[in-house]
Amino acid sequence: MSNNVRRLYMLLAAAGFHREDVEDLFYDLRDMGVKKAVSDYEKTLKSGFLSRDNHPQNRVSIHSNEYGVDAKVYDLLIRECNMTARQAFVMFEGILMEIYPDRSFSSPNPKNGFSAWIRSLSKSFTDSELLHVASRLRNQVVHGLSESSDWVLKE
Repeated sequence: MSNNVRRLYMLLAAAGFHREDVEDLFYDLRDMGVKKAVSDYEKTLKSGFLSRDNHPQNRVSIHSNEYGVDAKVYDLLIRECNMTARQAFVMFEGILMEIYPDRSFSSPNPKNGFSAWIRSLSKSFTDSELLHVASRLRNQVVHGLSESSDWVLKE
């Protein structure tokens, strides 16, 4: 792999591109052809794409009104792990009950959606706790980690 390709991959990852986004991008570039892609790139540079409105941190998530814990959990489980919403509901609820057996929380309601359920859990759990559960589940799915290899939530 060339150094330029490696740098492009790093930029895409830093910009928050997920596997599906990168795949779509590469198919688009293939269909455009090299000359058209380079021409469009130069036009974009000249048009002032670095304006405040185009900065990634200023974009609104498609999963919530702002990039909150619900969007982060959604990205970890649904996008990164390629889980279905149903799988995410079941597995996330299972780990919540395992880690926090004495705590009561709202049951999943698939009609409202996964992100809505995570937002409702924010009433019973801190963002840190929800992200810990999501990270633990993501690591188990992606890396096949056991419970003993989980990182400890800092209180």
